[in-house]
Amino acid sequence: MDKGVFDLKNISLLRQRNIALLAMVVMGIALVFSLAILFTRGETTIIVPSSISGQYQYKISSKGGANLAYLEDMAVATAYNFLNVSPETFAYNKLQILRLTAPSRRSFVLGLLERTKALVKARNISTAFRLRRVLANAKYNKVKIFGTLSSYLGTSRVSVEQKAYEVSFDFIQSTLLLVNFKEIPYADAS
Repeated sequence: MDKGVFDLKNISLLRQRNIALLAMVVMGIALVFSLAILFTRGETTIIVPSSISGQYQYKISSKGGANLAYLEDMAVATAYNFLNVSPETFAYNKLQILRLTAPSRRSFVLGLLERTKALVKARNISTAFRLRRVLANAKYNKVKIFGTLSSYLGTSRVSVEQKAYEVSFDFIQSTLLLVNFKEIPYADAS
C-alpha cells in the first residue's frame, strides 16, 4: 500500500477522533454546568389559588415579598375558605386551609377548625362572605380584606355585618404559606 494513502487515512481517523473527543468534552462541560445550576438553584413551589383575577408573574424578591396580584389572590382564596362555611362544605374548606397553612401553624389551625366544625354541624350554621375591597402589602406579605359576612341558621339569615380580616403569609422553602388569619376592627382596617 502506498505510504501517502496510509498517512491520509491515519490523519483522517485522527481528525475524527479529535472532533469526537472535543464534542465529548463540550458535552461534559455542559452537563457539569447544567448539574451545577440544577443543584444550586432554589426549588420553587407555586400554589395556585382557587380563583385567579388576572395574569401575574410569580417571583420572590430578595426580601421575601410576593408578587402583589399573587398575594391578593392567595388571600382572597384563603378568606373564602375560612368564611364561606356550611356543614356540607366544611370538610373541603378544611383541607384547602390546611394545604395553604405553614407547617408550624397546622396543629393550631387544625384545633381551631375542629372546634368550629362541631359548632357548624351541631347548629347547622352557614356563613357567606362577599368581598368588597382588598389591600395588600407585598413587603410584609400581609393582606387586609373587607367585605360583608352573612350568617345563617338553617335557611334563615340571622345577621349581616361589615367585616375586615388580615391574612398573613410567609415564604417557607420558596412557597407562600399562611401563618395567620384574624379579624380586625373594620374602622381600623384602612
